[in-house]
Amino acid sequence: MGIENIDREYAQRLIDTSAKMRGWKCTRVIGKGSFGTVCEIRKGGESCALKIISIPVSDNELYEKQLEMGDNPAMLRAEFQRQIDKVIEKEISVLDLCRGQQNIVQLYDWEVITNPDNNVCFYVLVRMELLTDLMSYLKGKKHKDVLRMFCDVTQALVFLESRRMLHRGIRAINIMVSDEGVYKLTDSGEAGEILRDDAASTMASPPFLYYIAPEIVHHHLYDNRTEMYCLAMMVYYCLNRGRFPFQNDNISMEEIYNMRVDEARRIPPIEGVDDAFNAVLLKCLEHDPEKRYASASMLLEDIRRVMQNPSFRDGALNIDEIRKYIHSINC
Repeated sequence: MGIENIDREYAQRLIDTSAKMRGWKCTRVIGKGSFGTVCEIRKGGESCALKIISIPVSDNELYEKQLEMGDNPAMLRAEFQRQIDKVIEKEISVLDLCRGQQNIVQLYDWEVITNPDNNVCFYVLVRMELLTDLMSYLKGKKHKDVLRMFCDVTQALVFLESRRMLHRGIRAINIMVSDEGVYKLTDSGEAGEILRDDAASTMASPPFLYYIAPEIVHHHLYDNRTEMYCLAMMVYYCLNRGRFPFQNDNISMEEIYNMRVDEARRIPPIEGVDDAFNAVLLKCLEHDPEKRYASASMLLEDIRRVMQNPSFRDGALNIDEIRKYIHSINC
């Protein structure tokens, strides 16, 4: 089987060859992507998620490395071991540091195994808590549920700030929900330490066009205010029927991008959303980072004030419309 084609039966084969995961049963494949394959696994009455990361990430990469290194097994294994070290540093070590923070996905166990079909390749198996995707959970919910999501993820950002770290991948597919209804930030593979000047020079991966903050386009430093901008943009999208600022049926995404990033147009409040909620969002979405919240802690204080306001104006989400857009743009 090719590296990229992990199905339930093959996932079970990997589990059975593992020392730490043996005894778990793969019940289904939840999703696949450049991040790897995620499965649901069960043992007794317990259910978890198992993330399977292929090293190398694809058959094409293996082929290219074989051409480059002359199909030398020792050199190939050494090259792929370096990739494993990066996964451990960028993802597993970060999750390990976040153990116990309720708004960040929890790591339970992990292991590196040799690919049973090719001994120069590897898999990293990461067992973590099983969560529900954000858009499935929000179906039938209201504005106050989005506000609570805003609060929960901001609490994760407060924690990361305290550890001088940035997530650098905040978008809808990286926010999930526990069985208890707690919103959690996932996919720490993009995370990294903040530089000494409390900023990063670039995002860890190509910027997400629909969330991107103006300072990234203009090659300024990426810091905690950029993180809050990305989160607020995702919240805006959920509340605005699956549409970004300025978006309508008669305008292209490129025009929207130009209005928001290059023309620095002030982002309008969302019709039908509580005024105080709108005010918090729009402060996060200021074009000039100096006008945004200076820290996630300050943002969290204002979110909690909105939540505690007895006159909060709630409303229903049009989640079906949101889902239609979210699949088309891979949010």
